[in-house]
Amino acid sequence: MMLMLLLVLLLVLRGAARAAPRAAPISAKTLAQLLPGGSMRTADGRLWDAQEVSSRVQNFARGLLELKCGERVCFYLDTCPEWQIAAQACFATSITAVTVYATLGGDAVAQATHEGDITALITGR
Repeated sequence: MMLMLLLVLLLVLRGAARAAPRAAPISAKTLAQLLPGGSMRTADGRLWDAQEVSSRVQNFARGLLELKCGERVCFYLDTCPEWQIAAQACFATSITAVTVYATLGGDAVAQATHEGDITALITGR
């Protein structure tokens, strides 16, 4: 869990340090190097290898192509493998990810979307 959070922080800082045009989604080779044991376990116990994670990131990133580079997407869900996939897709398409902790409730989402100039909201079930 800590490794994923550090990875997210590293990618955010790296993305902020450069004005990147739309980048290619993260590759399976890179994911295999970053994922503990080369795989990611979902909340329901399924195991996704680096190739599966890369494919899901690329598919999600395709859905974000309607947004403009630098637009902001609000994440309102618990940290989970799907959160990580959505975050990687945002980073790969130069979309800014804004996290609102699900435990904060609806008022926090309203404030974040109002103050953060949010274009889209990603949430779970």
